[in-house]
Amino acid sequence: MPKKPMRVLNAATSVVTTPSPYIVRTSQTLPQITAPLANCRAAKGLTWASRRATMAIDAAPRDIVQTIDIRRADKLGGRLQNVEFDQVADIGDPGRL
Repeated sequence: MPKKPMRVLNAATSVVTTPSPYIVRTSQTLPQITAPLANCRAAKGLTWASRRATMAIDAAPRDIVQTIDIRRADKLGGRLQNVEFDQVADIGDPGRL
């Protein structure tokens, strides 16, 4: 009996290759699908601060919302430094407005 290779397309499980060494799976596994979704769910309502702004993820549309610090360069102690002089709170993604 000849051994013929078999290719399984779009199989989201790795178990399909266990019956025979001649079976090849060409697709993703379930963790490759579910892990990014789980990370997105976990990040809902998360807030973090960077040097530029405070950012959060809006839970409903899952858009990034950020508070932008407006700065100017002032000479302090003989050196130019960024000085915050205003703040714009809770700015959404301008591409989705």
